[in-house]
Amino acid sequence: MKVISQLILKFLLVLAFLTEAVAIISGAGIAAVVLVKFIKPSLVHLHVDIYDIQVTDKLFAADFGTFLMLLILALLLLISLGLGANSLRQLIFKILHKQYFTVTNLRLVRLILGCSGMVVATQILWQLELLLHNESLKLSNLGLMLIVTAIIYVLELLFAHGVQLQLDNESLI
Repeated sequence: MKVISQLILKFLLVLAFLTEAVAIISGAGIAAVVLVKFIKPSLVHLHVDIYDIQVTDKLFAADFGTFLMLLILALLLLISLGLGANSLRQLIFKILHKQYFTVTNLRLVRLILGCSGMVVATQILWQLELLLHNESLKLSNLGLMLIVTAIIYVLELLFAHGVQLQLDNESLI
């Protein structure tokens, strides 16, 4: 593998690790804010942007069902991003060690695809929630995430065919 490719992969490995860490810290932050919001609501003045999803006091002041929906969506988003980053880190690590078309790598790509799909679904649900509260829609990341998810799907198909060719090649030898 060329030196430049290895450097880029190592940079992406660090970036995926940092994304995992941020997802964990953000999840803990959301839990702390929710806890404080229940104990003493006047202490919390919210304006949080998570992946183009804006959480403000206006939405938290809504009924309990809306509050619970927003909490679930935020946690799903963070779990998807963290799990996707973890899978990406594992995949990059295996590629750095020259393990390309393996069944494990195919599972990791499928997990990344599932996480990407979950992010798209979370954003769609968030937009529907905003419509219910007469808020303005922000679809900028939704289109981008649909394109990224489509690209990951195509890569998953390539990995599936690569793994099948690898297994066929090993069975002939």
